[in-house]
Amino acid sequence: MTQVGATARSTMRFLGRWLDMTFQIVESEPSRCLTLKSISGGTPCLFSYQYDPVEDGGTNVSLEAMIHFTGIVGLAEPVVTRVIRRQLEHDLLTLKDMLEADASTSRSAG
Repeated sequence: MTQVGATARSTMRFLGRWLDMTFQIVESEPSRCLTLKSISGGTPCLFSYQYDPVEDGGTNVSLEAMIHFTGIVGLAEPVVTRVIRRQLEHDLLTLKDMLEADASTSRSAG
């Protein structure tokens, strides 16, 4: 169970560099939403995930990210925005693949 106030460390690759960041859960409602804010490492940011059920029994996951750009590797904000958007889209598609593979493995095992 993810509880408000809990922290998690993450290591991610961004623009060819490895970043160690710590996030704190600021909102968590199972099957509805999860909001994380950075508390150390990298640049200040906030990620809000929302989960919405769909008719076929699946779930749509949406993400709103707020990132403070000042000082990010000296690049213009539009460039950094595109890079971050591509990375987040890739990460969400990877998560989708993992969850769907796990669901089909569970169905075939049952």
